[in-house]
Amino acid sequence: MEITERMTLTEITDAVASVAGRRPDWEPEAVCNQGDPELFFPEVGKRTTAAALKVCGRCPVREECLLAALSRRERYGIWGGVGRREFTRLLRKLPPPESAGRRRYAKRAA
Repeated sequence: MEITERMTLTEITDAVASVAGRRPDWEPEAVCNQGDPELFFPEVGKRTTAAALKVCGRCPVREECLLAALSRRERYGIWGGVGRREFTRLLRKLPPPESAGRRRYAKRAA
């Protein structure tokens, strides 16, 4: 399944929730492990993301990477072959993480 901005909230949420049970050992297969990690964490205005996205384009575990990054709500970096803007749009479609305070209140109210 390709993760795109056109997916519904439910589709993205289900995909992110499924990442843990899919391939927990995917990271060693990532093509980015064989290069410069700074390529995937460009400084704003100083580096382009094109080179990182090109590396991601040949990666066999691109989808696992994107889902894992979404599930961790990564704030920095290039993940799963999508640019920062697209990643942020996907992230915004996910429901907000529950805070510990909200969970405690929900338990008391129930």
